[in-house]
Amino acid sequence: MEAAFLKRITDEPDDAVARLVFADWLREQDAPALNERGEFIHLQHALAAGTVPPVERAKLVARQKELLTRYREQWEEPFRERVRNCEFRRGFAERVTLTAEQFVDGFAALAERTPVVRVRLSGLTADTVEVVGSVEALDRVRELDLSGTWVTPSVLAEFLASPHLTRLRSLNLARTHAGDDGVRALVGSRVFRRLRYLNLSRAGVGEPGVRALVNGIYNRDVALEMLVLRGAPRLEPGTFPPVPRG
Repeated sequence: MEAAFLKRITDEPDDAVARLVFADWLREQDAPALNERGEFIHLQHALAAGTVPPVERAKLVARQKELLTRYREQWEEPFRERVRNCEFRRGFAERVTLTAEQFVDGFAALAERTPVVRVRLSGLTADTVEVVGSVEALDRVRELDLSGTWVTPSVLAEFLASPHLTRLRSLNLARTHAGDDGVRALVGSRVFRRLRYLNLSRAGVGEPGVRALVNGIYNRDVALEMLVLRGAPRLEPGTFPPVPRG
C-alpha cells in the first residue's frame, strides 16, 4: 500500500492531494512513528501554505524541528549514500545536494523513493557532462542550482542540449564563470524558453551577454518571470525599449 502511495507522489510531485492522502493513511496506522510521519507531512503543508496565524506558526515550526530531530536519520536512511544532504519540503526530501557522480549512479533510484525536484549539483565538467545529460531522470528536475562551481560555456551548452531537461523551470548559474558565450548557449537552447527563474549573478556576463539575454527575451516566447544579473554591466538608458511585462 505504501509503495503505491509513493509511486503516485514521485510520479506527480506537484500533486498536493496525493501527499495529504498518504499522510492521512499514515495517521490511521497503529505505529506511532508512522502517525508522526503523517503529522509531519500535514504540518509542512500548512507552513508552506502561508495561511497559519503567527502564534500557531511558531508552534508548528517548533514541532517540525522536533520531528526532524527525532526521525531525520530514519527518513533519510533509504537514500543516505546517494546524496550529500537533503532538505524536506511538504513532508518529503524534495531538495538534494549531490555530485555529478552521485547523480549518475543514484539519482534515478532516488527519484523513485522521494519526489525530489530541486537539485544542487557540483562536478559538471567536460568529463562528466555527457553521462549526466544522458540520465533520463533529469526530466524530474524542476529547479537546478549550479552556483559556485566552474562551468565552462562549452560544458553548459552540451548540458543544455540534453533531451531530458524537459521540466526545468529554475536555473541558478551564479558564480559559474559561464560568461557571454555561456549566455549565448543558454539563449539558443530549448531550456531558455521554459525558464521562469534565471540567476546569472557574478557569472562573468558582460555587455554582449546582457544584449543576448534581452534580445532573447524580445524575440522568443519565453516564460521568464525573474532574472538576476548582479555584477553585470548596466546598459545605457534607451538601448532597448522597456522589457514587456509578463
